[in-house]
Amino acid sequence: MILAIDATAEQCSAALLIKGQIISRSQHAPRDHTQMLLSFVDSLLKEAQTTLQQLDAIAFGAGPGSFTGIRIAAAMVQGLAFGASKPVIPISSLRAIAFETYERTGAKSVMAALDARKNEVYWGLYKWDEKAGMLLQGEESVVAPQNAHLPKGLSHWVGAGSGFHAYGSILKEHTQDREASVHPELFPEAQAIAKLAAFDLARGLTVSAEEAIPTYIRNNIL
Repeated sequence: MILAIDATAEQCSAALLIKGQIISRSQHAPRDHTQMLLSFVDSLLKEAQTTLQQLDAIAFGAGPGSFTGIRIAAAMVQGLAFGASKPVIPISSLRAIAFETYERTGAKSVMAALDARKNEVYWGLYKWDEKAGMLLQGEESVVAPQNAHLPKGLSHWVGAGSGFHAYGSILKEHTQDREASVHPELFPEAQAIAKLAAFDLARGLTVSAEEAIPTYIRNNIL
């Protein structure tokens, strides 16, 4: 069983993966992430009639995204994992968007872009992989949309995430034939994080509670 939480965007969510089945909670709560997530976790554990001690791992959306949100999620996971002596699995929010895109559309090559403000996007290229779920191609970065690095070749990639909503015209012109379709409505969700965490758990990719830290990408986080 894997518990996952996410607060990288204004929508906060939590999910519990049990024997391949997901139960989840989600709500738009831009200023009440802490109490909302604690309530979600308690509700999910009660519904599943389980405890933190019975989990295999705890996962969280590590970023990039809202600096406040990912700090809250990391701190909460650190507390839960330390108290229950459970390993932690940090999951990239860009990877989560790529996985959601694959699940919804079947696209195996995804350009994930989140609005990073300041006329920039958080950018990552992911491809479907049977062992990893979605596997990063190159590195994640924060760049001006017209400078986002592109996949090699002209194979069809699908764009997803709020970056395509904020800077769609620039990204569309920049990506040209590499872009088959765009899904700007997709955002990181705990359901995807829990499912990706199962891939990582099987590969032994866990960290201790103390090592559960946010991924900012942008150096200036103030």
